[in-house]
Amino acid sequence: MLYYPKVTPNDHLDALQKHFGKLDAGTLDIPDNVSFLLLGFTNRSGSNYLAELIASDGRIANAGENLNFDTVLEHSIKRGFKSLHEYFKFLVQHTSFNNIVSIKVAPAHLEVLAVAGIFDKIIDRCKFVVIERNDKLSQAISHAIAFQTGRFMSTMPD
Repeated sequence: MLYYPKVTPNDHLDALQKHFGKLDAGTLDIPDNVSFLLLGFTNRSGSNYLAELIASDGRIANAGENLNFDTVLEHSIKRGFKSLHEYFKFLVQHTSFNNIVSIKVAPAHLEVLAVAGIFDKIIDRCKFVVIERNDKLSQAISHAIAFQTGRFMSTMPD
C-alpha cells in the first residue's frame, strides 16, 4: 500500500464508510487506456480557476470535486451503487474526456481513495497538479469567511 495522508477528522471517509461499510469491497474495472489528472487543493486556493484554465483548450474536461461525500452519496443512492468502486467506475465512464479523468482532490479525498484500494490501482496512471496560495494569511482569512458564510467556492451564490 502506498503512503497516503491521514486526515482527522475525515468527514468524507466517515460518511462513505457509514453508507457503504467496508470501502475496499468491490472490483474496479477501468479501461487500461484511461489516465487521471488529480488536481490537489485546499479550499480557497484558486483551484476552480486553475481547473478552468487547464480545461480551456478543450483537450481535457474541467476537474470537479466529484469525491465529496455528498456528491458520491447522491449519485450512489440515485443509481443503487453498493460500493465506492461502483461509483468510481461510473465517475470514470461519465467524466472521461480524451481518456483522461480530471478530479479535484483534497487530502481527505486521497485518504478515501487509499482506504478503498482505488489509489493503488490507478496511481501508475495519475498525473498530479497541486495548487496553493503563497499568501497563507489571506487564504486562512478567506477560509474562515467561507466557513462563516457556507460559500466555499467563488462560483457559489452569496
